[in-house]
Order: sequence, then C-alpha cells, then structure tokens
Amino acid sequence: MEHSCRARADLAVASEHRREGIATVLIEKLKEIAAKRRVYVIFVQADTGIEDEPAMALYTKLGRREDVVHFDIAVEGETSAA
Repeated sequence: MEHSCRARADLAVASEHRREGIATVLIEKLKEIAAKRRVYVIFVQADTGIEDEPAMALYTKLGRREDVVHFDIAVEGETSAA
C-alpha cells in the first residue's frame, strides 16, 4: 500500500473561541481527509510554553508524543521566521 505524505498546514483557533472543542473537530476532520488521501500519520509541531499547555493536552489526548529536536536553519537573505 502506498501512502501520501508531505503537506503542511497551520491550524489555530481564535483565542476567544479556545476551549470550545473547535480544534478537536478540526483535527478529526483533518484525519478524515488524510485517510481518504491514504496519509497514515499527521505530525504536529507544538510549542511548549505555559500558554501552550492546553494545546499540548489536546495533542496528547489525540496522539502519541515523540520527543524530537527541531532546527531552524536560516537561508541567506531570508528575514522572516519559518
């Protein structure tokens, strides 16, 4: 079985609507779309600050945590953060 991979998307819920289950619904819909496209896993990159604890709890509930190291490698002439 072949699998698709390599797509990137940013997902955020407006601060005034957080903790209403919106992110869970969005992620569940994303899982449905991914399954139809034969994607076998969704990788989530999350920040780990105190303000990110609710998001981390959500991701922990929905998936399995893997501790990885992330590197930002600057590109000459590039001024925006990726």
